[in-house]
Amino acid sequence: MIDENLIQEYRLKLSLNPTLYELQLEEKLLRWQIKYEKQKPIIANNKLYFLDFYLPQFKTYIEVDGKYHNTSKQYTKDCKRSKNITTENDFTELRLPNDRIKSISKSDLLQLLNNPSPIPTTPQKHTKKRKSNRKLDRKSTRLN
Repeated sequence: MIDENLIQEYRLKLSLNPTLYELQLEEKLLRWQIKYEKQKPIIANNKLYFLDFYLPQFKTYIEVDGKYHNTSKQYTKDCKRSKNITTENDFTELRLPNDRIKSISKSDLLQLLNNPSPIPTTPQKHTKKRKSNRKLDRKSTRLN
Protein backbone atom coordinates (compact mmCIF):
# COMPACT_ATOMS: atom_id res chain seq x y z
CA MET A 1 0.00 0.00 0.00
CA ILE A 2 1.23 3.49 -0.83
CA ASP A 3 1.66 5.91 2.07
CA GLU A 4 -1.17 8.48 1.97
CA ASN A 5 1.14 11.22 3.26
CA LEU A 6 3.56 10.62 0.38
CA ILE A 7 0.71 10.76 -2.11
CA GLN A 8 -0.51 14.09 -0.73
CA GLU A 9 3.03 15.46 -0.60
CA TYR A 10 3.62 14.60 -4.26
CA ARG A 11 0.19 15.92 -5.23
CA LEU A 12 1.02 19.22 -3.56
CA LYS A 13 4.36 19.35 -5.38
CA LEU A 14 2.62 18.81 -8.74
CA SER A 15 -0.08 21.37 -7.91
CA LEU A 16 2.49 24.01 -6.97
CA ASN A 17 4.50 23.50 -10.17
CA PRO A 18 1.99 23.53 -13.04
CA THR A 19 2.92 24.10 -16.63
CA LEU A 20 1.87 27.33 -18.31
CA TYR A 21 -0.87 25.46 -20.15
CA GLU A 22 -2.18 23.78 -16.99
CA LEU A 23 -2.44 27.26 -15.47
CA GLN A 24 -4.33 28.52 -18.52
CA LEU A 25 -6.77 25.63 -18.37
CA GLU A 26 -7.26 26.06 -14.64
CA GLU A 27 -8.05 29.76 -15.13
CA LYS A 28 -10.65 28.86 -17.75
CA LEU A 29 -12.26 26.17 -15.60
CA LEU A 30 -12.52 28.65 -12.73
CA ARG A 31 -13.94 31.40 -14.95
CA TRP A 32 -16.44 28.99 -16.50
CA GLN A 33 -17.37 27.64 -13.05
CA ILE A 34 -16.61 24.04 -13.98
CA LYS A 35 -15.76 22.09 -10.84
CA TYR A 36 -12.52 20.13 -10.91
CA GLU A 37 -9.94 18.39 -8.77
CA LYS A 38 -6.37 19.25 -9.64
CA GLN A 39 -3.75 16.48 -9.71
CA LYS A 40 -6.23 13.90 -8.43
CA PRO A 41 -4.40 10.78 -7.27
CA ILE A 42 -5.86 7.42 -8.29
CA ILE A 43 -4.62 3.86 -8.26
CA ALA A 44 -5.23 1.71 -11.32
CA ASN A 45 -3.67 -1.65 -12.11
CA ASN A 46 -1.66 -1.32 -8.87
CA LYS A 47 -0.04 1.91 -10.10
CA LEU A 48 -0.40 5.43 -8.79
CA TYR A 49 -1.43 8.09 -11.30
CA PHE A 50 -2.15 11.78 -10.96
CA LEU A 51 -4.85 13.23 -13.20
CA ASP A 52 -4.15 16.79 -14.34
CA PHE A 53 -7.80 17.80 -13.92
CA TYR A 54 -10.65 15.55 -12.84
CA LEU A 55 -14.16 16.88 -13.57
CA PRO A 56 -16.53 14.87 -11.35
CA GLN A 57 -19.70 16.22 -12.99
CA PHE A 58 -18.62 14.58 -16.25
CA LYS A 59 -16.70 11.61 -14.78
CA THR A 60 -13.93 12.82 -17.08
CA TYR A 61 -10.35 13.80 -16.58
CA ILE A 62 -8.31 16.14 -18.74
CA GLU A 63 -4.65 15.60 -19.47
CA VAL A 64 -2.70 18.58 -20.81
CA ASP A 65 -0.23 17.24 -23.37
CA GLY A 66 3.05 18.86 -24.31
CA LYS A 67 4.83 18.14 -27.59
CA TYR A 68 6.58 15.04 -26.27
CA HIS A 69 3.21 13.25 -26.20
CA ASN A 70 3.37 13.14 -30.03
CA THR A 71 6.24 10.63 -30.03
CA SER A 72 5.41 6.98 -30.65
CA LYS A 73 7.05 5.90 -27.41
CA GLN A 74 5.10 8.38 -25.27
CA TYR A 75 1.90 7.67 -27.16
CA THR A 76 2.23 3.98 -26.31
CA LYS A 77 2.74 4.86 -22.64
CA ASP A 78 -0.25 7.22 -22.73
CA CYS A 79 -2.47 4.52 -24.23
CA LYS A 80 -1.50 2.01 -21.55
CA ARG A 81 -2.07 4.59 -18.81
CA SER A 82 -5.43 5.59 -20.33
CA LYS A 83 -6.59 1.99 -20.54
CA ASN A 84 -5.67 1.33 -16.90
CA ILE A 85 -7.38 4.46 -15.62
CA THR A 86 -10.55 4.37 -17.72
CA THR A 87 -11.14 0.64 -17.28
CA GLU A 88 -10.73 0.48 -13.53
CA ASN A 89 -12.38 3.80 -12.66
CA ASP A 90 -15.10 4.19 -15.28
CA PHE A 91 -13.71 7.60 -16.24
CA THR A 92 -13.51 9.18 -19.66
CA GLU A 93 -10.25 10.79 -20.70
CA LEU A 94 -9.83 13.99 -22.67
CA ARG A 95 -6.30 14.78 -23.83
CA LEU A 96 -5.70 18.36 -24.93
CA PRO A 97 -2.44 19.46 -26.56
CA ASN A 98 -0.91 22.70 -25.31
CA ASP A 99 -1.89 24.73 -28.37
CA ARG A 100 -5.53 23.67 -28.00
CA ILE A 101 -5.66 24.97 -24.40
CA LYS A 102 -5.01 28.51 -25.62
CA SER A 103 -7.89 28.54 -28.07
CA ILE A 104 -10.55 26.32 -26.52
CA SER A 105 -13.85 28.00 -25.71
CA LYS A 106 -16.30 26.99 -23.02
CA SER A 107 -18.79 25.70 -25.61
CA ASP A 108 -16.05 23.65 -27.35
CA LEU A 109 -14.95 22.11 -24.07
CA LEU A 110 -18.51 21.31 -23.01
CA GLN A 111 -19.18 19.71 -26.37
CA LEU A 112 -16.07 17.52 -25.98
CA LEU A 113 -17.02 16.60 -22.43
CA ASN A 114 -20.55 15.66 -23.42
CA ASN A 115 -19.68 13.96 -26.74
CA PRO A 116 -16.21 12.42 -26.56
CA SER A 117 -14.86 10.67 -29.65
CA PRO A 118 -12.41 7.76 -29.86
CA ILE A 119 -8.70 8.44 -30.10
CA PRO A 120 -6.69 7.28 -33.12
CA THR A 121 -4.55 4.17 -32.67
CA THR A 122 -1.32 5.93 -33.65
CA PRO A 123 -0.12 9.47 -33.01
CA GLN A 124 -1.14 11.85 -35.76
CA LYS A 125 0.23 15.31 -36.32
CA HIS A 126 -1.62 18.15 -37.96
CA THR A 127 -4.87 16.27 -38.47
CA LYS A 128 -8.26 17.87 -38.46
CA LYS A 129 -10.52 17.11 -35.54
CA ARG A 130 -13.17 14.54 -36.37
CA LYS A 131 -16.70 15.01 -35.17
CA SER A 132 -18.35 11.89 -33.90
CA ASN A 133 -21.39 10.97 -31.87
CA ARG A 134 -20.31 7.35 -31.50
CA LYS A 135 -19.92 5.84 -28.05
CA LEU A 136 -16.35 5.27 -26.94
CA ASP A 137 -15.02 1.78 -26.73
CA ARG A 138 -11.73 3.07 -25.26
CA LYS A 139 -13.36 5.94 -23.38
CA SER A 140 -10.62 8.31 -24.34
CA THR A 141 -10.39 11.38 -26.52
CA ARG A 142 -7.18 12.81 -27.94
CA LEU A 143 -7.15 16.02 -29.90
CA ASN A 144 -4.32 16.78 -32.30
